[in-house]
Amino acid sequence: MLNTWVKFWRLPADSKRIVVRSALILPATFLGLKIYGFRRLMSRIQHSGPLPAGVSEERMPEVRACVNLFSAVARRYPLPMKCLGRSVALCWFLRQRGIDAAVHVGVRKEQKQQNFLDAHAWVQAGDFVINDTPDVSERYARVLPTYSKVESIR
Repeated sequence: MLNTWVKFWRLPADSKRIVVRSALILPATFLGLKIYGFRRLMSRIQHSGPLPAGVSEERMPEVRACVNLFSAVARRYPLPMKCLGRSVALCWFLRQRGIDAAVHVGVRKEQKQQNFLDAHAWVQAGDFVINDTPDVSERYARVLPTYSKVESIR
């Protein structure tokens, strides 16, 4: 624990702000999902703040650095957040930084057990997968491409 604090104090000021913002967004997301549910929370996130810009390949190193810090905080956070909660929190975090991120949800039939569906959530900015492997959309069939199209899915 002491080592974690030493590492934190050695970070540059901008990285410290990212860590603190991540630590605040995670419990807000946890509570938001419990209180509002996925669709209402994502609608609030989508409509809060200025319209984010798309992500270019030149901006990806900055995005990856933010995601790495965010993920480090999420791994150490005591709240029981699965991939959906972490993805919603990361999407919210990136949109606050002006990055047009979207939560994607997919399902696949579990190979080990018959009649069992495995669901997974991840974040994309444009065509870039942010918090998972690039082939995640090949392993899961998308049922929710982006939160802005929630109401159009039947």
